[in-house]
Amino acid sequence: MSALMLLYVICAKYNTETVSFDNNLYGDALFMFCGALAALAGLLHLSRIYLDRPNFFSWIGRHTIFIVGFDYFSGSIAEWVLNKVNLYYWLNLFVLKIILLVIGIAIWNRIIKIFPKKIRVCLK
Repeated sequence: MSALMLLYVICAKYNTETVSFDNNLYGDALFMFCGALAALAGLLHLSRIYLDRPNFFSWIGRHTIFIVGFDYFSGSIAEWVLNKVNLYYWLNLFVLKIILLVIGIAIWNRIIKIFPKKIRVCLK
């Protein structure tokens, strides 16, 4: 696992080109590919650790469409906020996006409870 983390850090540090999926900028192809493989292997390792906690995975699964649908929106809000307070860094952006998405999911779940059960099934 430490070799994967080292590979990921090396790829992230030495990929000198800007990586922005929103703007179709992916940086150096080799570093991008190696970093993506290392990140994927790390995520697989973490998923093995948390497989005994199905509540987390079922929660993510129930809200995947919301997460995918509001990813760019939460990212633009997070980027705007971080630029205003001069704390823009990719890790800060990631953490703030996660916080905004969790808040959005909580609000969406409250909105869904207003509707009758027949309509609520369609909204979930």
